[in-house]
Amino acid sequence: MLKRFLRIIYIEALYFLLFFMGTVTAYAAALPEISIPYFGDTVRTKESTIFWYGKVTPSDNYTDVRAGYTTTDLSIKTHVFDRQMWYQQNGITPDSLSQWDAVSLYLVPDNGSGSMYRFTAQVNHWQSRTNYQAAWENTGNGWIVSPIPFTATSGWRGSSPNDNATDERGWNISFTIPFSSLNLQNSPHGAQWKVALITHDRDDPAQAVRSIAWPEGVNLADSTTWGNVIFGLTTYGTPAVTNTATATIRHNLNGAVMTDASVGGRTVCGDPFNPDFFNGWGDATEDDYTPNHISQINIQNQTDVADWPCFSKFYVTFPLDQIPAGKKIVSATLTMHEFGGSNPSQATPSFIQVQSVLDPWSSSSITWNNAPLVYKTVARTMVNVYNKPLVWPGDPYSWDVSSAVSESYEIGLPVRLVLYSADSDYHSGKYFSSSDTGDWNAVARPTLDIVWGDPMSNSIPGDIDGDGDVDLLDLATLLTNFGKSGISLPGNVDGDNDVDLADLTTLLSNFGR
Repeated sequence: MLKRFLRIIYIEALYFLLFFMGTVTAYAAALPEISIPYFGDTVRTKESTIFWYGKVTPSDNYTDVRAGYTTTDLSIKTHVFDRQMWYQQNGITPDSLSQWDAVSLYLVPDNGSGSMYRFTAQVNHWQSRTNYQAAWENTGNGWIVSPIPFTATSGWRGSSPNDNATDERGWNISFTIPFSSLNLQNSPHGAQWKVALITHDRDDPAQAVRSIAWPEGVNLADSTTWGNVIFGLTTYGTPAVTNTATATIRHNLNGAVMTDASVGGRTVCGDPFNPDFFNGWGDATEDDYTPNHISQINIQNQTDVADWPCFSKFYVTFPLDQIPAGKKIVSATLTMHEFGGSNPSQATPSFIQVQSVLDPWSSSSITWNNAPLVYKTVARTMVNVYNKPLVWPGDPYSWDVSSAVSESYEIGLPVRLVLYSADSDYHSGKYFSSSDTGDWNAVARPTLDIVWGDPMSNSIPGDIDGDGDVDLLDLATLLTNFGKSGISLPGNVDGDNDVDLADLTTLLSNFGR
């Protein structure tokens, strides 16, 4: 009872501190953090950071989002899988834009102005874009239509909008937001903005519009519930350690049990669901595909939304129980082996991205529709076309996943990752071996190589993760282990075998150092 009572006190102390810092809601909700690349003068679409939301069903929409920025502009490109497209042809007003197929982008720039911005763009056919986009600003007194300069373009794939046909594939909206339109003088390198997205879906002119939001559970009236977009790709701060050691984690190596699975069209472009892919494709599990399509992974995407039945992602979970408690992660490298592609004779190289996810999943039940969404941007690697005679295990490619492994290890969870690409070109599929490949090809299984060590003894008391700062992550780790015992348990700041009030007091006294 005493420990439970003290834990409640400590949690209250955490929330008081977080409230004081203005971050309690964002921290508690584990909101996504999307790091986007800088391109200089021109955005390279296939190198943009990709994330997504929604579902693929006859009545639901799914959206891929590609994000990046230049010296002058923010670029947000959305590609929507939609069976029926409807847009407004007459009587268009700013408020009616979101009542048809459209996307709304919400922003709070990190420029101290306090303004919230909304940009809505509706898909259209041959008409001028002038009436199909509008901007709003909210300075605290509600949303007011504003002549904020920005550009939105649209496109679609299918027979024709507004025709009641069910043979459409989808549409896209691309936003270009000048920083000068948001009262910024320079490109916001290193800044963190609050961002939300809404895909508006209308499948029948007689029915009401439906909305699909990112992040899930977002409250558009409260920007603290929006996602976080960081300008610039983040890097891992390697901690100072002694006594380094290594671990190699791979399925069936040293007793490790790996979990991985593909979602989407796999290597056969969703063939079991051809031609009506909207029925079943998004809810397909690995049991809906033959065994050779489980051991062979396809990672594929492109900007022509007509071909989304071929799009594929790969989820993988690595247990971290081979790393002793109380250590620091120096580095972690994910290695995969490519052995082919969807059409090597016409393909181009792909930037394949690794993102972390929070929610657990099962290889027997994961689907495109229920798979976890992106939590944080982790790493990217250029993967070349495998256009040569196959020699197993194929060509190895590596991603630096140190940040994701370190964060998962500190909170006592396995590291959960997803691989996808922001490709723009056709025939972009890249084939890799999964953990289900045979023992004869074991070296080709997804592999995680970790270097870890003992934290330096001269670190600041309370710096649990060894990154040189006593911060919110250290505090969260301590509270996660509060009431537990163990000399090497993260959070045992004073080394007395218990994570208790004395540890919390020490951490708080050094908080912010």
